[in-house]
Amino acid sequence: NDVIKMGDGDDVFNTGKDAVVESTRIDLGNAGGEKNQDTLNINGTVITDTRFTSHDGNDVFTIKDDSGPSLSSTILDNVLFKTGSGNDTVNIEKSDNHQLIKNTKIDTGADNDTVNIKSDMYAYVTNNGTTDLTEYAGSRTDSFIKTGESDDTINVTDASISRVDIDTGDSDTGDMLNFISAGIYNSEIKSGNGNDKIVLQDAKADVMDIYTGEGNDSLTIKGSTEIKNNSAAHNDPISSPAHVANPVANQAGIHSNYIEMGKGRDTLTIERGAEISNTKINTSSADAGVSDDRDSVDVTGAKFNNAAIETGYGDDEINLKDVTMISNDGYSTYIGAGGGNDTINIYGNSSFDKAIIYTNGGDDHVNVDGDVSMVDSNIMLENGNVTLNVAKATGLVDTNIEGAGVGNAGVKTVTIDNAELRRVTINTADDGDSVTIGAGTHDNTDVKIFTQGGDDTININSDLTGTSNINLSPAAGEAAHDHDASNINSGKGNDTINIADNVTLTNTYLSGGDGSDLVDLGKDVSLNGTAINGGDGIDTLKVHDGSFNTTNAGKISGFEVLDMSDANEDFTFFHASDIANFIKNVGGEGATSLIVKGVKGVGTFTEGTSEVADASTEISNGYVYSVNEGGQTFTLTIQDVNVNELLA
Repeated sequence: NDVIKMGDGDDVFNTGKDAVVESTRIDLGNAGGEKNQDTLNINGTVITDTRFTSHDGNDVFTIKDDSGPSLSSTILDNVLFKTGSGNDTVNIEKSDNHQLIKNTKIDTGADNDTVNIKSDMYAYVTNNGTTDLTEYAGSRTDSFIKTGESDDTINVTDASISRVDIDTGDSDTGDMLNFISAGIYNSEIKSGNGNDKIVLQDAKADVMDIYTGEGNDSLTIKGSTEIKNNSAAHNDPISSPAHVANPVANQAGIHSNYIEMGKGRDTLTIERGAEISNTKINTSSADAGVSDDRDSVDVTGAKFNNAAIETGYGDDEINLKDVTMISNDGYSTYIGAGGGNDTINIYGNSSFDKAIIYTNGGDDHVNVDGDVSMVDSNIMLENGNVTLNVAKATGLVDTNIEGAGVGNAGVKTVTIDNAELRRVTINTADDGDSVTIGAGTHDNTDVKIFTQGGDDTININSDLTGTSNINLSPAAGEAAHDHDASNINSGKGNDTINIADNVTLTNTYLSGGDGSDLVDLGKDVSLNGTAINGGDGIDTLKVHDGSFNTTNAGKISGFEVLDMSDANEDFTFFHASDIANFIKNVGGEGATSLIVKGVKGVGTFTEGTSEVADASTEISNGYVYSVNEGGQTFTLTIQDVNVNELLA
């Protein structure tokens, strides 16, 4: 190999048109003159298997081809530019000709360096061994940019890098990396520790990894940026499959682009026009518990396909506006808030198709408010006191809201209003959960609500309709209703189910499950092909009118107590059969006893005949009627409600 050594001082080394440099070591020495700068100019030269080295000083290396249209071009193959310490600048200018920058290595050393790339750089498809016998042995690629420690700047403009790894090292204040109208292909970008800023604007990325390290980093993706996977096999991402952790397992074959922002208060901004697919973004660290800082994610007008965002540990905030999130490869598009008390806001004109939202631990809030549609999607309310508030949505269709599961502790509060619900299942956990279907919901078809254990509250303020017929016979048992399309079951615990005034339930099955439950049946509620069952335990039916005994007769069962404290109705019993039917219309066909509770002055019971009057026994706070009907004894106990006795 040839050697050229220029010694110390402000040296200038030029290579011109038609020159050829092969297998040469060129050492510019230390700068130290008036400019404290070594200068390298390459213009229209063919250079192969060569090293350019400078040392101390603020050096400037420029590679270009501005000789005008000709057969001569700058061609670099296996060339190293090593500038040493100092505030160095390396420029690879846009070429007038077909410039080739292949297997080129840039190492600017320590201090505040700048690298400007305006011409394409690329390397062999696999490492061809050009670094094996150098200080860079083990490098993933034959082409790279390393800027060392301190606050560095890298600008890739109107150019592409392919198998060119970038490492800006740790910084004092932060590194700046700008990819403007750039292509990033099969490349890994590391900005090290520090408050780094990375911008992808009108860029195209295909199999890319970004690691920002520790620090309060920011990543901005904007313009017509596309992050996709069009070239590599889906099961061949750059980084290890280990980076793909829960909540969605085995996605390494889908998320071929990976971005990890590490520990710190990181900011991810994705602006309108960006399209992201086959990508996973983790604003925290992939290692559980490493980062507990507050991250901020703002996505506006972007499209996601088989893409995911995870914020990891910390009290994070995620804002999604006018987003499109779809999966065409399983449920691979998701938002995961991770541990901490997180907030997810979804608004604007947003659509989710086979997408998932995870709260994944902590006291989290998910807010939906806008022209938001969810189809075949899941909202997972996991491990913590989680609140889901759908203030407005275009519709939720074939969507599951899931808070159940082994070890899924915490109170779940679900409120849905001003939305169309079709084939929606809400399944909460084992604490005192609350589910509210607001009065503004409409066209609610095949809605299922299961609140599991705990003392839960379910509020039904709008009509519900099922598309399957309901077996109204209480004798059918709970199992007969497992596949009812419209099904409400409050599970274990002493639960409360409130059905608002004027609500119509069509082909719907409602059960209090285990425990001493309360079902509050509003005024003028219509049960059309619907069955309500109190379930196991001492259950109470609270009524506001007499419809349970008239228009809704035969549709209610399983209650041991009738609460008439808000029902100013008058019931007259003429025969034993009237009492028997009254009991059955609350307790069901097999019921033989009922306790009625109320308040004085609200509602009355009237003994219409001596047959009924003779069957009564006055007790300390009411009356007990015991009658025989059809060979059975029926006992009705009336407490704290006025009784008009039949006078002899």
